[in-house]
Amino acid sequence: MSSLKKLTGLLCLLACTNTAQSQTDYLIHKRGMLNQAVYKTGALGRIAYQNGGTTEPGVPSFEWPAHSSVVLDGITYTGQHNSFGGGVQIGATPVDTIARARLYAYCGGGTNALPQQNSFPIPGADKRVENYPVLDNGDLNPAYNPDEAEEMIVTQWATPVGVTIKRTSRAWSFPDYDDFIIYEYEFENTGDLDGVPSSPKHPLKLVDLIINFSHGLTGGKFGYDRSNGWS
Repeated sequence: MSSLKKLTGLLCLLACTNTAQSQTDYLIHKRGMLNQAVYKTGALGRIAYQNGGTTEPGVPSFEWPAHSSVVLDGITYTGQHNSFGGGVQIGATPVDTIARARLYAYCGGGTNALPQQNSFPIPGADKRVENYPVLDNGDLNPAYNPDEAEEMIVTQWATPVGVTIKRTSRAWSFPDYDDFIIYEYEFENTGDLDGVPSSPKHPLKLVDLIINFSHGLTGGKFGYDRSNGWS
C-alpha cells in the first residue's frame, strides 16, 4: 500500500471514530436525587437506538433515586430509571427552494424508524458548570451565585433543518429542589448544516415550523425488570 493510501485510510478511520464518539458523548446531571444523561445530539436519558427495553449501566435516564443500581439474587439491575428517553424534534418547510421538500430533525426521543433520511442532528459542543455554595475543602465559595442553579449543562448542536439548538439544563441539591431538572431551549435559524463554524451559512426562509418536545416518562425500570422486561 502506498503512503498516500495509508494516510487516507488513517484519516478515514479517525473521522469514523470521531463520528461514533460524538453520537454517544454525554454529561450527567448528578447533583440532586434525580440524575440524567444529557447528550451532544440533543437526546436525554436512554438514547433512541437502545431497543429491547435496555438501559446502559451508569448512564441515568431520569434515575430517581440516584445510584439505584443493585445486584439481587445474582442478577444486576441497572436501577430505578423513569424514562424511555427524550429529546426534541423539528419539522419545517423551506420556501426559497424549488422542491420545497419538508425538512426534519430528530434530536433524541425518537425511534429507528424515521420517516425522513438525513434527519439526524450534528453533535456540537457541551460544557458543565458547577456553582456550589461550598468548596471541596469545606470553605464557602466566594463565587457562588444564589440566583443560579448549582449544576448547569449547556449543549449546542446543528440540525439538517438549518436551525441551531442550544439547551441549558439546571439542577439543584437543596431539599424540595433536588428532584427536578429545568430545561431551557433556544432555537436560531443559523443555516448551519454541518456544525463547522468556518463553513458558509445560508439560512433558508422556513414556514410551518413545528417544534416537539418529547419525553417517554414511565414507571420505574427496576420493577419491570423484576417482572417481565421494560418495553
